[in-house]
Amino acid sequence: MVTTTTARPKAKFRSSIGTFIAILRIGVANYADNQPAFLAKNIFWTVLWGTDFILDVNTVNNMPDEFTRAAQIAEIKDIFETNTVSSISAFADLGSLIEQSFPETQWVTKAAEAGSKHWGKAAVKASSCSSALSAGVLFITNNHAALITGGMGTTFQADFTTLSENDAVFGPNYKNAEVEAHLQTDAKILACNDLYTRYMVMAKVAKNIFRNDKSMKNGFVYGTIKKTINPQHQVLETVKIKKASSKTIHKAVEDSEITNTGSVAVLVCPGAIPCTMTMSAKPEQAEETKETTTETKETTALKVETKTVTEEAKSEEETKPEEPKTITIGTGVLLMPEETMINTFGVIVTFTVLDPLIAGKVTIKRTVNEN
Repeated sequence: MVTTTTARPKAKFRSSIGTFIAILRIGVANYADNQPAFLAKNIFWTVLWGTDFILDVNTVNNMPDEFTRAAQIAEIKDIFETNTVSSISAFADLGSLIEQSFPETQWVTKAAEAGSKHWGKAAVKASSCSSALSAGVLFITNNHAALITGGMGTTFQADFTTLSENDAVFGPNYKNAEVEAHLQTDAKILACNDLYTRYMVMAKVAKNIFRNDKSMKNGFVYGTIKKTINPQHQVLETVKIKKASSKTIHKAVEDSEITNTGSVAVLVCPGAIPCTMTMSAKPEQAEETKETTTETKETTALKVETKTVTEEAKSEEETKPEEPKTITIGTGVLLMPEETMINTFGVIVTFTVLDPLIAGKVTIKRTVNEN
């Protein structure tokens, strides 16, 4: 299969653009403070490199952001939709005017000539509205005298024509604005991706220069700066577990509460591998033992007769009541509906629903970073 379109670019920088720009500025400021150390590694790393990089960062930052683009589209869309609503009202007026200007036998044919087949779709389909307006303008021109006789107002024709002319401008403007917004978004992402690639080259050199100085090195590491800008915070997250399946949660908050908010029991286990649950009963009763004794009797003929006597020996356990079955879970804990437990499992917790018919649900605290 041949693809004729190019996929839209994806961001490499793993953050919001605002956070991304802030990371670059901090990192390059540290570069400027330690530029001689970079220059000692390679003559490429000049003061001018840092200056030019910041200029490029500022240029990218000044490109229209998503909110600016959305506002621009919204403004053009509002103008276009207002014109469409006025057009729909004009179609209804034209329909009434036709009934006032022509015999009943001509109503259907005259309405069709005026573009009535498009009227019903004009609110949801831009092309139908455009077609109805074009047909209406032509109809009014061709049937002007009859419509005047039927009571057409002095400005009706001019107003209808204006609606058609506005539609021809506002419609394409709206579509073009959507396309332009996508292009601007893609352009900004591509520009940011380029900055990210250039920055990471510098950061790699910095890691080498300051490999024995962690505090200095962290001033260049992209992920570390990001965590400094957006420190972790805790959120209470609802976890849904499909029936007869497991789900693992990372970055769980230790010693926080885990609550079963569903209607079935959930097996809670440490780590990313679901633990299993097995049923074990009391030890099986000891098998009946046979005790054999030999009894010797003396006969009158002074002969010895040997007799084997077999007795059924029963263990004491047979007389005890049967012990109830117990659940062995190993390192996991079975959390029943509406019950709460403390997370003693660690930062990675796996939840398992054993029920084959009903899904489970729990709440647990996690640490997250904002973009």
